[in-house]
Amino acid sequence: METYALPTLILNIDEAQQHAKGSARSIEQVSMFEILTEHASLIDKFGGHHMAAGMTLAIENVEPLRQALNASMAEIAQTTSLEPRKHVES
Repeated sequence: METYALPTLILNIDEAQQHAKGSARSIEQVSMFEILTEHASLIDKFGGHHMAAGMTLAIENVEPLRQALNASMAEIAQTTSLEPRKHVES
């Protein structure tokens, strides 16, 4: 996430259990929880907050979720600057 300053999702795919588990981290401008809520039908369970989330989903939903999240980010990028923000304390 720090390299590209974009939200990131990492999944561990467990073929034996037929599910993927992972976590996501976001940037200030993008609510990870809101985006995942929009695509909750693809996720068995998840929880989190604005900047981070954890989830479990069926393996067959990994690719549809990737596509849905990429589409959501493309939509957000049309109206929101995704440039990194720096906070300076004085």
